[in-house]
Formats: sequence, C-alpha cells, structure tokens
Amino acid sequence: MARSALTAKERIRFARQLKNLPGFSTRCQQALKEARVLVVGLGGVGSPCALYLASAGVGTLGLADPDKVELSNLQRQILHGTPELGNPKTDSARRALKRLNPATKLQLYPQGLEPKSARAIVKRFDLVADCSDNFSTRFLANDTAFLEGKALAHAGVAAYQCQLFLTDPAEQKSPCLRCVMPEVPRPGKKQAGILPPVCGIAGSLLALMIIKHLCALGERQTGKLFHFDAEKMAFRALKIARDCHCPLCGSSPTITQLCARNYPKK
Repeated sequence: MARSALTAKERIRFARQLKNLPGFSTRCQQALKEARVLVVGLGGVGSPCALYLASAGVGTLGLADPDKVELSNLQRQILHGTPELGNPKTDSARRALKRLNPATKLQLYPQGLEPKSARAIVKRFDLVADCSDNFSTRFLANDTAFLEGKALAHAGVAAYQCQLFLTDPAEQKSPCLRCVMPEVPRPGKKQAGILPPVCGIAGSLLALMIIKHLCALGERQTGKLFHFDAEKMAFRALKIARDCHCPLCGSSPTITQLCARNYPKK
C-alpha cells in the first residue's frame, strides 16, 4: 500500500523534526503517520508516553485502561486534570490527546487488556507500549505481543528508579520479559512511592524508544535492559540474552495461549 503524503499542515507541525534533524526524514515522518501503537496503562508512565507519541505524529494510538481518574493520580498522571476526576481514563486521555493533535486517530479500550480479548486487540497494532502498573497486566501484554508477533516496549517505575525494555519477535535472538522473570511475581503488600518526574523520564524515554524503533533510527535497542536511578542521576544498560528455556520464547515453549489463571488480578 502506498504511503500517504504529508500534508502542508503536517509539514509545519513537525517542522522541527523534519528540518535539520540528523537521520530524520520525510520517510520517518510517514512511518510514524502510518504506525499503530497500543498504549496499555494511562497512568504515570503512559501519560507522557502517549503525549509524546501523539505530538511526534504517530497516526493511530490505542488507549487501554480500565480505571477512572482519582485525586491521588494527579500527582504524576499528566494526561488528566482535576475536571476529569471520576471519568474513565480512556475518555480523559482522548480529550487531552485530541487537544494536542486532532489528527491522531484514537481507539479506546476502557475494559483494559484482558486475557479473553487481548489477542484480538493487539493484532490490530504494530507495537505495544506497556505502561501498566501491575505484574499481571505487564506479563499479559508481553505474552500477547509475542504470540501475535508484535514488538513490545516496556517501562516500569518504583520510587526513584525506572527501567525500560524492548522486545521484537521479528528478531530471532530478541529476549522477552519472561527471559528475565519466567513467572508472574506475587504483588507486594504495599505500593512503592513514586517521585513524579521519574514517571516523566520513564514515559519520555519509552516514547523515544518507540519512535526510534518505528523509524529504524540509530542502534537497535532489543536485548538491553535500561535502568535509571534518579538518586544518583545515573543510567546503565544491561545486555539480556534470549533464554532457550524461556516458557514463552524458548526452544520448547509451554505458553502457547492465554489462560486467565496465569494473570491473576492485582
């Protein structure tokens, strides 16, 4: 299918990345325009991630989150504002993103990501942005993306730290989340505190990682676990190899379909 040409308004809107940005071209902007990204979780990480994907020109965003906006969310979830209290996060996000870039096509999934419908949803997109805040959804997103042959970019935050990870089944040696943690960890008794700007850093880096992947810019990021420590203001990258014994992407996988019992509710 032929790529749709950029409009005059799009060339003005995205001028600062189309002009004089090394490595970025009209081809990259068209790739973003045609891209379809599913954002799972519209909280502290999903907020800046979705905002930057829309502002950069990603053509279609899926928004999946079953929660409603609460007062305690507003400390870090910058997609939402005080007037949105009590409203579904998908509706709040839709209004914010449309104000930012009316041309962005939005598909809402207010039920969130569930085992019974996850594959049907994920197959409609090119990439899954996992911004969820619990292990069950995180592993469900990972498993679904792999089974549907879709790339997945993950970011998680706790206290002063965040981590990022990109996996792509199209790359033969690309590890998945289960290569790092084979089983879904049990939830802790209490949630870790979060410093708001750390969420912003995680979401911004996740959007950057996704844009680079969609545009094939710079070095490939698969096979690396990125970690940022806000207390030390330090980044580090750890190389992760695919585990041949991984229950999902290993040589003899045991996870070949989605079963609800494998993703207990938080």
